[in-house]
This record gives sequence, C-alpha cells and structure tokens, in this order.
Amino acid sequence: LTATAESPEIAFENPEIDASQNESIEVGGETWLVADISETEEGGGHGGGATTVVTATLEREYTAETSETLANGSTVSVDDREWRVEIAGENATEFTLVEV
Repeated sequence: LTATAESPEIAFENPEIDASQNESIEVGGETWLVADISETEEGGGHGGGATTVVTATLEREYTAETSETLANGSTVSVDDREWRVEIAGENATEFTLVEV
C-alpha cells in the first residue's frame, strides 16, 4: 500500500492497516480520511509479470486557533499592508482597521 498526502507527506511500507474509502484511520497519532483508493497494474511488458500497485489518497483536517490582543491606536499588518486599530469605548466588542 502506498499512501500520499499533501503537506505533510506520509508513506507506509507493508502497513497493517485495513481501511476502506471514506473511512477514518489513525496513523502516527493523527486521524486521516481515506479519500480515495485505486489499483493499477505496473510492468508486465516483454513477458514479465505485472505488479499490482494500490494507492490511497489520505486527507487530514487541521484547525488552528489563534488570538491576538489589539490596543487602541496600535498598528497591525494584514495582507502586507499596515493598519491602525481604532476601538471606541473602554469595553468595546468591535474595532475598526484604518489603513495607514
């Protein structure tokens, strides 16, 4: 079984994983979805035996939570542009970004 994923890549050699398409598996402490499984024949030309290659596409969802404290009048960078933070009131739940 050969398994590939986009960033990060993982690969297995002779794994002991029994999985079906659209099933979740755990590898290295991470949960992956088996998005696709395909089987192809390679080689076998000139009288030689063909080799069956099974390929699986695995997907993993990653959620990152971040937070930041913004002070009134401070400057932040968003999309390579500089913005000034404007907060109205002491306990405001909203802020405005004004391009510098």
